[in-house]
Amino acid sequence: PRDLDDSYTLFFDGRNDYVEYINVINGWANATLMAWIKIEPGATGDRIVVGQNSFKIMVTNGDRLKVETNSITLEGDSALPENIWVHVGATYSSAEGTFVIYVNGHPIKDTSVSGALSSDTTSFTIGKTPNTDTNYFEGEIDEVRLFNEALSEISFQRMVYQELSDTSFNQGAIVPLDIDAANTFNTSLIRYFKMDTFKGDIVDDETTGAVDIATGARLYNIKNIYFQTAPLPYETKATGIWGSKDNWLHGDVWDIDTEVTNQDWSIVHVKHSLTTSTRHATVGLIVDAGVELSIQNDVELNNSWYLNLEGIIDLEGESQLIQTEESILEATGSIERDQQGTENLYTYNYWSSPVHTSNPNADIDGDETYTVASVLRDGEDPDNPDSISFVGGYDGSNTAGAVEIANYWIWKFDNESFDNYYAWEQTKSSGTLKVGAGYTMKGPGTGTVDTDKNYVFQGKPNNGTIKLPITAGNASLVGNPYTSAIDAHAFITDNAHLDGTLYFWEHYGGNSHILKNYEGGYATYNYSGGVPTIAKATPDADVAQTGTSTKIPARYVPVGQGFFVKAISGGDITFNNSQRQFVTEASSSSSLFVRGTAKKTTTATTDSSLEDLRTKLRLNYNSPDGYTRQLLTTIDENASMDIDRGYDAPLIEDNDEDMFWTIGENNFVIQGIDEPTASTTLPLSIKTKTAGEISINLAELNYPTEGFELYIKDNLTDTYHDLITNATFTTTVEQGFTAKRFEIVFAKLDNTLSISDNEITQDAVSMYYDSSDTAIHITNPDNFSIENITGTNILGQNVLSEVLNSSNKNISLPANLTLGVYIFTIQTDHSTITKKMIIK
Repeated sequence: PRDLDDSYTLFFDGRNDYVEYINVINGWANATLMAWIKIEPGATGDRIVVGQNSFKIMVTNGDRLKVETNSITLEGDSALPENIWVHVGATYSSAEGTFVIYVNGHPIKDTSVSGALSSDTTSFTIGKTPNTDTNYFEGEIDEVRLFNEALSEISFQRMVYQELSDTSFNQGAIVPLDIDAANTFNTSLIRYFKMDTFKGDIVDDETTGAVDIATGARLYNIKNIYFQTAPLPYETKATGIWGSKDNWLHGDVWDIDTEVTNQDWSIVHVKHSLTTSTRHATVGLIVDAGVELSIQNDVELNNSWYLNLEGIIDLEGESQLIQTEESILEATGSIERDQQGTENLYTYNYWSSPVHTSNPNADIDGDETYTVASVLRDGEDPDNPDSISFVGGYDGSNTAGAVEIANYWIWKFDNESFDNYYAWEQTKSSGTLKVGAGYTMKGPGTGTVDTDKNYVFQGKPNNGTIKLPITAGNASLVGNPYTSAIDAHAFITDNAHLDGTLYFWEHYGGNSHILKNYEGGYATYNYSGGVPTIAKATPDADVAQTGTSTKIPARYVPVGQGFFVKAISGGDITFNNSQRQFVTEASSSSSLFVRGTAKKTTTATTDSSLEDLRTKLRLNYNSPDGYTRQLLTTIDENASMDIDRGYDAPLIEDNDEDMFWTIGENNFVIQGIDEPTASTTLPLSIKTKTAGEISINLAELNYPTEGFELYIKDNLTDTYHDLITNATFTTTVEQGFTAKRFEIVFAKLDNTLSISDNEITQDAVSMYYDSSDTAIHITNPDNFSIENITGTNILGQNVLSEVLNSSNKNISLPANLTLGVYIFTIQTDHSTITKKMIIK
């Protein structure tokens, strides 16, 4: 006699133990069958787990999973482990024509089927062949479930590591959420043997409502009923490392120690502090109060359904937490995440917080807020983050155990005109910021711009959809609001009302709190790629130059990174979990925190799947006064020669000297185009403060197609310069704005003034006139032998005739020229070069 009600499992001796019920499966159109099994070591022969003749699960003589339905058999390729709990199952769908078998929730084999399951009069049996005393199972069986529908893969996986709820079969006993939105399991679950309740020789079927007593699934010859040890869910019993069986409740019969093969749909209850250096993914994760889960070695913690955080998750280094689109967060605990900013007293970082501390409207998802003081900690010792003092005045200090940050430099920019400098709003450390909003902050120490300071963000992790309103024509300082990187492409796609470009401030020099001495600007990124900010390479007379631009924004925006966006129409700036990706700064060139000039280094291998294989060309422009600007063109079939949102990045700054792509009447620093032809031209415009020599060089050419040609054409002299064979083009320009004089072209027309390939190119020698010293200046960087030079004005009158016989790099010739157009002919030892000069 038995009267048991607890958490149990049945042991089958492989000789004559089984459970039998009346016929259940009979000509069903669809079905799902599953169970947990623990194979007894040394068991042999084919062994039936559960089912009827028309649909049954078994283990082969070699311990492989085998499922038979109608006349179709699917068998796994690998042996199942002995003495370790394994979940096995199968789905049959005549509607979709599929038959799939699962091991631990992983679909290992599938085939096409047609029609319903066969008519079947055999008994539903656990532990042997239905209606035949053969193929007895040896080992333990638990959690047998039979549905008359074919579960989706995601629903199947959400059931594996938890029992079903006593009140609703559409929910699990651990994760209090609906497994499937259709909510059909209360009717489609036909038999559910939890192996928990026994009355005499009857095991209870949960689907009958009342406890089965005299009739139901009958036990035959069962001698051993053990307490449940299957991972429903995985649960800790001691503090330590994840990969030790000793730290888990029944670790000796679980596969939890093989960390790299833990299933992405595991459900884990962390009741004791754990550390791990391996990626983990869960559908359910519970971290109890007073417990810390430490994620080390720059790895990912992923949750796809339910995260209950009452304790602490410590994301050490570049470790990241990703919650996917359907992941629900319940948090009374906190998360810790490191990020580095500049230590320099004078240098801004643009930040955003991945955590929050307040939710004034708890019923509104994404309405959380924070203050800088409430989330930011000193991370000098990342294992023990310390408080930060926010002080008055302009300077902070970086003393161990007493870090001070100047309150004065913490500002936000929320939905205002981008060119309105006075729209910045000072928030200091106590001002309220909405999740997703960015802020500025300067460093606490005397380090240079490339000296990193480690901070720790501490609070409740941000999750789900986050929205910030913006008005047409305005801009906002926002930032990545998550504890993982976000995909800039996904963000641009999800925000069609923005101009399609992200703007990142890089503050690379100046060492001054005075605005006019700041050395920095806005780097940009869109679908085409990224370019750094313009750099002033030559110092002003009264400013000590301290740095140059080095940062090229990448596709994946790191944790805590702030950036500007501009709106072309009104709406909400939207962040969501589908934008989140696990990409570290150290292991990939695709993620970069824009701060000083330091870049994280690592021995990790870059993920080749992140590599951008489109043809890209980068041009560097060097101006007469020492500015350096980089421009980008990307060849993409989704772009065109017109202005394309997300592929063309507008010029948003007004610098004394600059170069930019010109499309129509608009100026851009990034231009996307479709496949170029011989007639494709990309006009360039140049702005200079003073007349003089400029250079344009091909900084980078990635993945060119076979036979790719690239020239810069000077429309003034009607000449071409081959950028592939001779990367640098040098010439002279007048003061002011030079519109579309230069073009990038991809083929050279026949009727040009260009020099044949075996002669000196037209641009090998440059010249300009300087009225301040009334002299013509000739630049001859390759020391060609110049024999003579002659010049005429537009009337054909001679204005210059000099025999030089010089190979000097720089040659000056006195000449008193008036306003007008001049043609100069330079004769070298084996070539003639023609130059056209306009003096305004």
